[in-house]
Amino acid sequence: MNDSIDQTVRPRRVGGSRKGFPSKRLLTQADEQAFRLQVANRIRDLRQALGMYQRELAAHLGVSQARIAHYETGRGAPRLHEVPMICRALKCDPNSLLQFTND
Repeated sequence: MNDSIDQTVRPRRVGGSRKGFPSKRLLTQADEQAFRLQVANRIRDLRQALGMYQRELAAHLGVSQARIAHYETGRGAPRLHEVPMICRALKCDPNSLLQFTND
């Protein structure tokens, strides 16, 4: 390492903004976690109502059973492109899965 190179430390950004732009976060972390848990419970309830195992749902989506377990515990969330596949496998529409309507 060359000591002649000036290695200054840049100050950290505060508040999650980037180059003066406001944060893009739409929900607080608590609200995001609550929404994630609602979706997790909905996926588990719909899957169980169909008598389907996690590994069967995983096979429909082409993912691992562990990933489905993460979805159902709220540790992970389905990717946007997986939502239609989950809805087909669970025989529901995206609005009811994401609880935008009361079914």
